[in-house]
Amino acid sequence: MSKKETEALRKSYINLAPFSEKYETDFKRFNISLEMLESRKLIKNKKILDIGCGIGIMALAVKELGGEATGMDKFIFPEENSNFFSISNFDKLKKIWADKGLNIINRDISEEKLPFEDKSFDAVICDAVIEHLVFSPKNLFLEINRILKVNGVFLISTPNIASFLKRIRFIFGRSPNWNIYDFFESGKNFKGHAREFTKEEVKKMIEWSGFEIMETKTRNVFLNPKRLFSPKKTTNQIGIILSCFLPSAGDMIYVLAVKK
Repeated sequence: MSKKETEALRKSYINLAPFSEKYETDFKRFNISLEMLESRKLIKNKKILDIGCGIGIMALAVKELGGEATGMDKFIFPEENSNFFSISNFDKLKKIWADKGLNIINRDISEEKLPFEDKSFDAVICDAVIEHLVFSPKNLFLEINRILKVNGVFLISTPNIASFLKRIRFIFGRSPNWNIYDFFESGKNFKGHAREFTKEEVKKMIEWSGFEIMETKTRNVFLNPKRLFSPKKTTNQIGIILSCFLPSAGDMIYVLAVKK
């Protein structure tokens, strides 16, 4: 990974502490997205929207790399029912945003239209979002197409339902889906993964939405050698290591596409 993106991302984590602490496991996922954009010179002096931005980690890293970033989310704001993404001291987080000149807006992506004019952005990032949707991402993808400039790019990442580990789990009679207890107990406030996709499914949905695919890949973002010695994580880590021998079996899907 490029040292430049890694340094920008680490600085973002530091600036957003202590709120960024629970997102340490997402560091590699974010870094891969930044690398895909930066390697094609798609950040500096570009206007970028991060949909489902959370506390703004990626958006702040984009600013650090010379881009103009806007973030959009819903779950982190106090108006939303308590959930995993809730912030205990939201005023402190808002102050960090203000101090860093970060624009994060409260918006539900299930609404019919995104709150932006046509051809407003050079790039849109949608990192680990669509798996949480309880509805088809069709309208969201079409709206992203609308707000992108001609030749603007769409970068999406999402968990791979066909990862090697999930294939093994299914063979042994275990579900590849979200933990059933969390799902059952959450009732109407479930914020986990409603549906996960294969790489080919993500590609098809993006193509159907008027984009041309530039790059696709799966990557293992949750591999952590330290977890090999944790009784509850050893099997997971071995499964991730073995997936390296199957090109389509990484735990995260990445697709970079351009507006036709």
